[in-house]
Formats: sequence, C-alpha cells, structure tokens
Amino acid sequence: MTISKVSIFAITLLSAISLQACGTVPAEWKAGENAVATSADPDEIICRDTRMTGSSFDKKLCLPQSEWTAIAEASKKNTKRIQDSSARAIRSSGGGGG
Repeated sequence: MTISKVSIFAITLLSAISLQACGTVPAEWKAGENAVATSADPDEIICRDTRMTGSSFDKKLCLPQSEWTAIAEASKKNTKRIQDSSARAIRSSGGGGG
C-alpha cells in the first residue's frame, strides 16, 4: 500500500497533536453523540473536523478509512514510545514519586 503525501502530512499532524496532548483524546473521537462513524470499507472517504495547532478554527480533513486507521495506529505507537521512554527515564533516575 502506498501512502500519499496527504497521508504522511495527516500522520505527522495527528502524531504531533497526540504528542502535545499526551494521551488525551479529541472530543470528536470519543464515543457518544459526537462519535465518528467508521467503515468496514477501507476505501470509503471519511471526513473529520480537526483543530490545527495554532488555529482557533476547525479544518475538515477527508481521508480514506484505511488512512484514518493508519493514522490511529501511528498515533498509538508514538504515544506508547513516549510513555515507555518516560518510564525508562524515571527508572534510570531512581525517581518514581512517593
């Protein structure tokens, strides 16, 4: 599967957002009233409103479901990598609170 330039941009953007948020989930991704429908069809185009860093306005980002899935997986990997790195740093410094 080839990842387009838009996909790479979206992955980078959403990874940066997840790094900045440190594990928080945007409201539009939470289950409930604002839940975003997902599709079993990987080629179906799904549009989501996303807030760009440094902007007060939402921007609609439309990508195939397969790319949204790839973005979510990349974001989870980045979050896990950061959490693991932080845990290693705490252990190696002898910290941990308490």
